[in-house]
Amino acid sequence: MQQMRSLVVLGALALGVGLAGCGVPADPADATRDTTPTTSTAPASSAMAVGAEPTELPIEVFRNRADDLRGVFTVKVSNTSGRDIRIDTVTLTTGLYGTPGPVPVDASVAPGLRVDLLVPVDEAVCPAPDGTTATVQLVLAYEDAPDQPVTTAREVSDEQLRSWNDRECAVAEVRAAAQPEFVGPWVVGEDDAGRVIADGTLRFVVPDDAPAGVTVTAIERTVLFAPVDPATPVDIGVGQQVDVPIRLATGRCDPHAVGEASARYGFVFPIRISRGAAEAVVVPTTVDPADRGPLFDLITRGCGL
Repeated sequence: MQQMRSLVVLGALALGVGLAGCGVPADPADATRDTTPTTSTAPASSAMAVGAEPTELPIEVFRNRADDLRGVFTVKVSNTSGRDIRIDTVTLTTGLYGTPGPVPVDASVAPGLRVDLLVPVDEAVCPAPDGTTATVQLVLAYEDAPDQPVTTAREVSDEQLRSWNDRECAVAEVRAAAQPEFVGPWVVGEDDAGRVIADGTLRFVVPDDAPAGVTVTAIERTVLFAPVDPATPVDIGVGQQVDVPIRLATGRCDPHAVGEASARYGFVFPIRISRGAAEAVVVPTTVDPADRGPLFDLITRGCGL
């Protein structure tokens, strides 16, 4: 039984299969809403009735940590029209991110429920332009009139977009100044206390033309791995390359954490880096998938799976 449990947990880890209901902010409507529309490659109908815009579809643009790691924003559409609707495409337009144009979806929303549509975006536009707006356009049809598609486009609050743009631009500046990178290989063994650990290297490079050096103030844990006595703070001058030894032990070992967090969070380490006299910024730094094999071994041995 123990061996079977180990295979199940590691299978979820390798495939990035998460357990439902984790990592998403709680919402009073969660018990009834439809939040998992399936993506469709079928094009939206070309017969569009322009002008028949539904007015009872509140729209909100939102992003959480899971969305950030997946490179998407969530467009929340609530159906308060009193009629069943089917959404064919969603388009998010903003000057703060590059967007792909219409995203095909096949999402049915009953009256009183909400659907969350995931819209991929490119990297943040840095520096952010002034005076930007955000627009969401939907191509949809009422279920009682499926052959009469309508389009609705409206300006929405860009508060979430601007907040994440500010954050991503700040991170991009510090990332370019410090260039953090895990360099392999990881070596799994045991420390003097018999605890299973993995030793690796975290490299920082400050370019010759950088305006100032950087300071690595903290190397923080993930849900799966905990740095052991990290050698911080580390000062790195202009034009310098510094390799910082890093030792990892296991974090949480419960199946819920392993299955939920592996693909999204488990191998992304928050590293706090300051540039010059500026406040430290968290720079997410990911272990390359090609180098993760020994870390899977660390989980297997360290958690007794």
